Amino acid sequence: MDISIKNFIEDSRLRGLTKKTTETYKSNITTYINYVENPLKVDNNILGKFLDYLKVMKYKRGKVTKKGVHPNTIKAYFSAISAYYDYLVFNRQLDINPIHPFTKRYLARIKQQYNGENSRQIISIEAMRNLVTLKMPILERAILMILAKTGIRRGELIAIDREDIDIEKKEIILKPKAKRTNRLVFYDEETALILRAYLEWRDKRTKSKALFISSYGNKRICRNRVNEIVARHGIKLGLHNPKGNLNTKLTPHCFRHWFTTHLRRSGMPREFIQELRGDRRKETIDIYYHIDLIELKNRYLECIPKLT
Repeated sequence: MDISIKNFIEDSRLRGLTKKTTETYKSNITTYINYVENPLKVDNNILGKFLDYLKVMKYKRGKVTKKGVHPNTIKAYFSAISAYYDYLVFNRQLDINPIHPFTKRYLARIKQQYNGENSRQIISIEAMRNLVTLKMPILERAILMILAKTGIRRGELIAIDREDIDIEKKEIILKPKAKRTNRLVFYDEETALILRAYLEWRDKRTKSKALFISSYGNKRICRNRVNEIVARHGIKLGLHNPKGNLNTKLTPHCFRHWFTTHLRRSGMPREFIQELRGDRRKETIDIYYHIDLIELKNRYLECIPKLT
């Protein structure tokens, strides 16, 4: 009976999952199989012991050894394991997925149990204004403004090429991603001013096709560098506690939450925000609802908060 992780990862690739997701799946499932030994012979008792193991497991983060993974990471582990069992059920190697009832009972209330400590913080418009107007290099200001004004994910920002920017229309075409439907995002005039200044600085220093470049100018900026930029400036304003819970940290994804929250508070319709975020439409009526791009852009420019 074939229960190899290699075949499951190949199956995940064929289903269109991203490289990052498949790598996470591989790591999490390897940890799980090493613990349970035989994944075909597990019950709620074994799954409970594995859950306890995750809560006390020692792991490395940089040079620091930590104990007990974050609640969100626990959910990620069981999401990967559940996908693995779905694969085994699909190949008729198991009759049912044992993870579904277990997670429904033991993981559904993680957020309530941690009193919101594992929820991302949503900062005010004033705090965002103070953040993006701090004294900083033009590359860093451009990154913060693009994150705030478009609501794109960190990976989407990193993947933008110079040619993806339409300066005249103030639009960006994002690379195809499994999580994103609409690839077109807009930005406003104050973002355009910063972006033009950044491009003038950038174009003199590199021939790289990447929009946002590394310190040496010959490579695309990396994930850790984006994290570091956001955290460093967040610390200056008391918005980021590197040793605190998730709701005391400022991360690139907080900008996506800020974008969504303040567009909604400005009166933008839910379906328009959904389109700008590139979310998948879940209801049939949403699938057949077509949004006019000119109207979408006009409503965006009306509702997006001004920061400079």
